[in-house]
Amino acid sequence: ASATGLSVFEAKIGASELRFAATPSKHLRPTRAWLYNGGMERMGNPALAPEERYTYRQYRTWPDEERWELIDGHAWAMSPAPRPRHQELLGRLHFEVAAFLKGRPHKVYLAPFDVLMPKTDEADDDVDTVVQPDLVIYCDRSRITPRGGRRAPDWAIEILSPRTAKKDFEVKHRLYERHGLREYWIVDP
Repeated sequence: ASATGLSVFEAKIGASELRFAATPSKHLRPTRAWLYNGGMERMGNPALAPEERYTYRQYRTWPDEERWELIDGHAWAMSPAPRPRHQELLGRLHFEVAAFLKGRPHKVYLAPFDVLMPKTDEADDDVDTVVQPDLVIYCDRSRITPRGGRRAPDWAIEILSPRTAKKDFEVKHRLYERHGLREYWIVDP
């Protein structure tokens, strides 16, 4: 265990070595000390009009060629198309996770895949938090809708990019904890 109380694990996925941290509990708790390697180009700040609050109703009308996430009503611009290394690692992770879960009732989805995180039982159009983790796994198929996932997945994996690292470590980590996500991995390529 590290000084932060996290256990550091290494795993081999295909030809890639992965490193992640986990607490002894069921939740993974990434920390900046574990993966932060400097070099963040931008901090992933909310975009559009920061004082405005948006819902899934507005989000669905935005151009498909632009990638956004909504977190508590604030619109966050996502990175441009991911780099080849990111995509190669995502492909390997998807292959290995899907192979491991084969024959089980779990469903594995790659981004872009909308995950709506309602606060209560509000209608989809009124949900103000919609995220697109790189890889999500749902054990409960009733949470899958024609539009994507509704409520927190059981497992989410984010592959860091320079523009979204701070958001993944801080904002999304707190969001996922608040919504009861069981496993959260952050992978530093």
